[in-house]
Amino acid sequence: RTDRQVVSTFTFPDGLRCRYRVFAERGVPALSLHILSPQVPTVQSLHLPKSIERFTELRRGFLLLAGPYGSGRTSTATAILEAINRTRAERIVTVEQSIEYPLAAAKSLVEQQEIGGDTPSYEAALRQSLDDDSTVLMVDDVPNAVALSLLVELAASRLVLATVTATTAAKALEHLLSVASSSAVPDIQSALADVLEGVAVLRVKPNGLPEAKVSVPTPLVKVPIAGSLPVAGRPARSRAGVVPPPS
Repeated sequence: RTDRQVVSTFTFPDGLRCRYRVFAERGVPALSLHILSPQVPTVQSLHLPKSIERFTELRRGFLLLAGPYGSGRTSTATAILEAINRTRAERIVTVEQSIEYPLAAAKSLVEQQEIGGDTPSYEAALRQSLDDDSTVLMVDDVPNAVALSLLVELAASRLVLATVTATTAAKALEHLLSVASSSAVPDIQSALADVLEGVAVLRVKPNGLPEAKVSVPTPLVKVPIAGSLPVAGRPARSRAGVVPPPS
């Protein structure tokens, strides 16, 4: 549930699954449905680029998947997790508002938690992850500063994937920093610079498959004032102006 809308999944008696969104339009309730494939999406079936495949080889760090509603963020995150699940022994944990794609354990152990049913909040699930031996973590939202701080801390020792609603890499990073208080932004920014492995911005192609534009921040520039992190060599924009990368 978000402001003025509800997003969840539903399974029909015959096994067909869909994601639905209830929202308001011109003052009246409206409903949209998206049929979910019975097959777990893979990097190959989504025709994702090599830059996304590279992320399946990571052992630690923070990967941010951004895009508008219906752009394939969850499908892409699931494809990355399934690639890891099929190729190496890990403990994969997902924390989701609603589980869209149930994953069957292959070479990895897989645990999927729904907010409200399996865990009371994102923060509770993330705190639990700090104390267990999970090695890969995925969340479908970063709702507040506590969750963001925990995710960044976790990314120092394991692979963390997070999805956010944003149309560009810069806006995705700005969204992350916007959940933190102004006094906490410099510390979060500095910590994020140490663990961020990339930002993938997704959109849907005419054939219905997601298309990813990946920004790999190498190197990230740490800006000692509130602002957004630079992406893929772009200068960091801050409230004090533009801070160019060091020469």
